[in-house]
Amino acid sequence: MRQLNDEFSKARELMTQRYSTLEMRYAELQSAYDSRPSRPEDLEQMRYLQQQLEEREAQLQKAYEDMKKYKLDLINKEDTYNKVFSRTPNVGVLNPIKVCDIPIITKLPHNAYSPSNQHNHHQHSRQREVL
Repeated sequence: MRQLNDEFSKARELMTQRYSTLEMRYAELQSAYDSRPSRPEDLEQMRYLQQQLEEREAQLQKAYEDMKKYKLDLINKEDTYNKVFSRTPNVGVLNPIKVCDIPIITKLPHNAYSPSNQHNHHQHSRQREVL
């Protein structure tokens, strides 16, 4: 039994040493991996993406500035128009749903363009020309 315990202790000690050796090797490999130099294709990809980002930001800034300019220009034109025509606009007063007071003619009289009526129409127009 004692011999069995001694063998077990030796095996345990051997495994502990091997584990320590593997842990050190892992730490070395992790350090080498973390401090490895970048690949050229990775560096090129990063430069390309950085350039794309800068271009998009510049376009966005230009669009923002253009929008600001157009808004100010529109306000200026509206103010100038109101000054020239002495108008004070009442915004939001028009009611598009309100029924119009002016009667709308939807149908012409039945004989408005009949052939007999056209003859009379020509006579009336000739009389107007003579007068």
